Amino acid sequence: MEICGNWLRAFDRKFVAVALAHDSRPTLVNATDTDWHAVHEQLQQLKIAIIELCPDYLAERLKN
Repeated sequence: MEICGNWLRAFDRKFVAVALAHDSRPTLVNATDTDWHAVHEQLQQLKIAIIELCPDYLAERLKN
């Protein structure tokens, strides 16, 4: 898998790069950005967890 290739917006790549730079793979935290939901599988493959602070809000936005 290409790391942060075409599957993540350029603006968000820095967060994944920082997580990858640490052996402990820090958890990413997201509030309302739906783009992170779309790349959940790729993050799992990289052993990067993500916490969604507003999952109900995101679910509603993803329906529309």
